[in-house]
Amino acid sequence: SDRYIKREITYHVKLEKTKLQRNFSATAEVTIDAYHYGIMNLPLSGGYRGYFSVYTPLNSSLLDVKAEYKDSVHEEQYKGYENYGNEVEFAPGEKIELYYKYQLPKTILNKGEYSLYVPKQSGADGDIYNVIIELPQGYGFESDKFQNKENIAYYSGVLEKDLLLDLKILPDEKPPYVVYQNIDDYTKATVAFNENIDKDSAENIENYTLIDENYADKLTDNLKITKAESTGNTVTLYIAGMSKQYGEHYKLTLDSVKDTSGNYTDPNPYEITLVQRL
Repeated sequence: SDRYIKREITYHVKLEKTKLQRNFSATAEVTIDAYHYGIMNLPLSGGYRGYFSVYTPLNSSLLDVKAEYKDSVHEEQYKGYENYGNEVEFAPGEKIELYYKYQLPKTILNKGEYSLYVPKQSGADGDIYNVIIELPQGYGFESDKFQNKENIAYYSGVLEKDLLLDLKILPDEKPPYVVYQNIDDYTKATVAFNENIDKDSAENIENYTLIDENYADKLTDNLKITKAESTGNTVTLYIAGMSKQYGEHYKLTLDSVKDTSGNYTDPNPYEITLVQRL
């Protein structure tokens, strides 16, 4: 029944900056969707039974598996690769999905360059491959094989022969910007950026000023940022002196706040408006 099996493979690699901000860590997810479009017509077409496997670089580590036969996952080292696989069995008209998540070794990047070799399996015609390489926000890349979608490298196509995909990561030189702001209560506000923010600059309360703009009420609050906490791309600001003034506007100025690559907001200082809706 091999000739009645249609496969679509999606390979998603997510690159993240390490705590030292010098290197990337890489996590990969492989999803295999298979559909048996034949009919029960023995001996030409019947139930399919086979073995699907994924080959990854040596020293990869398996993190998660989602499969009907999860307990039968086979792991071994084979010809210089880590190999994860499952026996599968399904009938005409049925679909199955296999999912593997694993940590890639540090050697996956060579001087900021990433390459992926996709061999065509003999006898497997018409398989669709989707490859997604996700870089941290702010980073770009160069490649003549991938489509460029900001920090996402994307390839999709039917595998007709062996394929080599590669890209070169470009340094993050883009300034961070605010994508969300909210007054949570009279003592706290949240500001979120499009990318992770440098913790030291984000938690320095001297980098913030908050002014009551008297938009909805003539009462002028004397406001002060007393503390700032940063996690990833989100900053929580603790506020003293805010009174109940529904609809009031407050001007928050951020000065010398930068991302983890050292890029400051543009402009710097950077102004946003907070609106009280409590």
